[in-house]
Amino acid sequence: MKHSIPVGETGVRELATYFLDYQGFTDIDTNSFGPGSFTVSSVHRIGILDVRVLNLDRHAGNMLVMKRCEQDKGVGIAELVPIDHGLCLPECLDDPYLI
Repeated sequence: MKHSIPVGETGVRELATYFLDYQGFTDIDTNSFGPGSFTVSSVHRIGILDVRVLNLDRHAGNMLVMKRCEQDKGVGIAELVPIDHGLCLPECLDDPYLI
């Protein structure tokens, strides 16, 4: 556990992040896709959300695939879905865990 996230408070952070990004999602594991499979807009959307909530724990295991979309100029056809927001909205700044 990070020292900037008190024990027992990850659920509150999950709920707060849900309210900031409340669209309905379904799930497929991202390990089935290569990095070029995702739409640029979904990658940007997750990056912006993570900056807004100061997410300290974004990695491939914390993202799911919602659906396949139309091919966009040869770039990505899958929409990413951010999950597991327990290490966001820290009380103080800490080193992020990025892979």
